[in-house]
Amino acid sequence: MIRGEAYNLSNKISDEVLFNNKANENKLPEWLEKCKPFFNCFCIFTNGEKIINTTSSEGQLPCLYGIRFLSMSWVILCHSYTLLSISTRNMVDVTNLLNHWNFEIILGGGFSVDSFFVLSGFLVAYLYFKQCSKNGGKIPWLYFYIHRYIRLTPVYMIVLAYFTALYTYSNSGPQWPDYDVDANCKAGWWWNLLYISNFQSEKITVCLGAGI
Repeated sequence: MIRGEAYNLSNKISDEVLFNNKANENKLPEWLEKCKPFFNCFCIFTNGEKIINTTSSEGQLPCLYGIRFLSMSWVILCHSYTLLSISTRNMVDVTNLLNHWNFEIILGGGFSVDSFFVLSGFLVAYLYFKQCSKNGGKIPWLYFYIHRYIRLTPVYMIVLAYFTALYTYSNSGPQWPDYDVDANCKAGWWWNLLYISNFQSEKITVCLGAGI
C-alpha cells in the first residue's frame, strides 16, 4: 500500500513538472508580452470577435453605429463609381445613367461625409456636457485640444506621408500622371499637420484636399 501511494505521488509530481515545463515553453517573453496589445490590433481573431459582438458596454451610444455604417457604405459606393468613371469608354451611356432617378444617391455623394461631421459634433458636445457634469462646469481646454491632436494626428501623418512620397509609385498608366500631387505636399505638408490648410490662399496649391 505504501509502495502504491509512493508510486502515485511520484507520477503526480512528474505530471506537474511536465505541465509546468510545457507552460513555460508556451509562455511569451516578457518584452513580447508587453507588445501583445499592439499586435492584437492586427489580429483577425481578436478584431473579428469585436466585430460580431453585439453587446454594448455602459456609456456607449449604439444608435450612432447604424448612422456610421450607412454613411460609410454610401461613401464606399460613391467612390466605387468615381473609380469606374475613369475607364468609361462610351460617355453616352454615362449621360443616360445620370438621368435615372435611382442615380441621385451617387450624384449627391458629396453630402455623404456631412453625416460624419454631425456625428463628430454630436460626440464632442456629448463629451463636453458629460465632463462639465463631473467637474462642475470646468473644462481643461488645453488638455482637450492636445488630446484631440494626439488622437487624430498619427493616422493623418501616415496618410500624408504615403500621399507625399509613395502615392506616385503605387500605380502607372496613361492617366496616372494626372493624379501626381506629391509636389504640392512636399511644399506645404506642414499646413496639414497644423490643421490650418483651410486657411491657405488660392495662390497656394493645397496638399491632400480631402484633409481640409
